[in-house]
Amino acid sequence: MRQYLLIISTAFTTGLVYIFSVYDHNIDRSFATYQSIVDGTGLSPNRYRVLLHYIMNFFVPDAKENIYLFVTASGIVGFLMVMLVVVLFYIWMRTITPPQKAFMATFALAFILMGMFQAIWVIFDTPQLIEAIAIILTLAFIQKQPIGWRWWILIILILACLNRATGGMVALIYIVARFSEGRRDLVWSGIYLTVGVGVFAGLRLVLGVAPAITEPFEGTLYILTRDPADAILWNSALLPIFIVAFSNYNRLPMLLQRALWLVPLYTFAILLRAEINEIGLWLTIMPFLIPAALWHISDEAEVSDSN
Repeated sequence: MRQYLLIISTAFTTGLVYIFSVYDHNIDRSFATYQSIVDGTGLSPNRYRVLLHYIMNFFVPDAKENIYLFVTASGIVGFLMVMLVVVLFYIWMRTITPPQKAFMATFALAFILMGMFQAIWVIFDTPQLIEAIAIILTLAFIQKQPIGWRWWILIILILACLNRATGGMVALIYIVARFSEGRRDLVWSGIYLTVGVGVFAGLRLVLGVAPAITEPFEGTLYILTRDPADAILWNSALLPIFIVAFSNYNRLPMLLQRALWLVPLYTFAILLRAEINEIGLWLTIMPFLIPAALWHISDEAEVSDSN
């Protein structure tokens, strides 16, 4: 019980940092983006991030016309999402690690989130938190395999793809984790891939094909040519996590090893359509990068304690 009180306290503090950080950044831009999404007039990919925005528009319809109501509703949702990310991450870590490593990894995630909120995270980046939750749940279901776990992953996949196009990472994690486990897993991999592509295409069919916000690599090239220090400084803080995670590769459990295969693909996606200084985008892969990076530290600590 005491361990969960500590985790909840950490989650609450991280949520407060979210509240006091993101509302210093581009509130008017966030409001305009929200309006364009619920009106179906947004550019790609924002137009297709319908899950959170449509739900909020259903329950708080006046938020579309009132910026103060929008900020209040978004703040409550974002605060709760932050807390949920931290708590679920700890639960996921406890499925593969002892308490010592689980605490260490959760505190690391909380500090990373706080850094992300201080960067260029804005209100309409909240879907990134939902995507992290989807990845955490997917990893936990694959690891523990409770009754009906493949059906739960299917539901998570649909919601994740309605949230962001990169929600398809849910399907890819299952595919790389289970492709060698037998015919049944190959069938489910095909189902997930079909559903992910179907949601992606279906949103564009229903909502119309929108012009893209940026051309391929445009955002990254803009930052690297106009303000390279911004991209370098923000990403340099996370670079050691990537390096150490891959240096531990041979000692990791198979699920973490195979999840790391997706890092180059996801990195390419960020370079292709985003701006390289948007470090909040890295949150999607933190649920397996952080435990991979901290794996050897806890092993050494456990050996030391046993002596």
